[in-house]
Order: sequence, then structure tokens, then C-alpha cells
Amino acid sequence: MNTLYMLLFSFVLITPEGPRDEVIHVYSKHFETEQSCKETLESWGWFIKGSSTQALNDMLKEGHEVKLKHVKCVPQPKTSP
Repeated sequence: MNTLYMLLFSFVLITPEGPRDEVIHVYSKHFETEQSCKETLESWGWFIKGSSTQALNDMLKEGHEVKLKHVKCVPQPKTSP
């Protein structure tokens, strides 16, 4: 079985009281190879980084926001049956 790769976004949650210690991880988009994932991130990284933060902030309660800490390619996590 081949390993699939995904983009892993790590966000820091900012509340009205200030930044929280928690980091929110979001997985997105499957890639057949690590190389294709990295090529996409290199080509579209500016767009991916900008749009992901805005899309997530649009879903949060007023006064709360996220800041992107990093995004990288990682093997798809295993899921339980």
C-alpha cells in the first residue's frame, strides 16, 4: 500500500484574552506522493496560506481568530476501522 500525503496546517487560536497555548491542526487535500504535495505547496503556498486562515476565521465566533503557524506535507494519518 502506498503512503498518501496531506497538507497539515497548524494554527494558533487567538481569543479576546490573548493567544492560547493550544495549536489547532487541520489536514487537507490528499496527494499520491510527497513530491506532488511539496510541488503544490511551493507553487501555491502563498494562496494556500492566505486563504486557509481567512476560511477558518470566517467560521469562528466574533472576537476569536487563528494565525497560521505553519503548513507542511505529512503522511496521511492512519484511521481506525
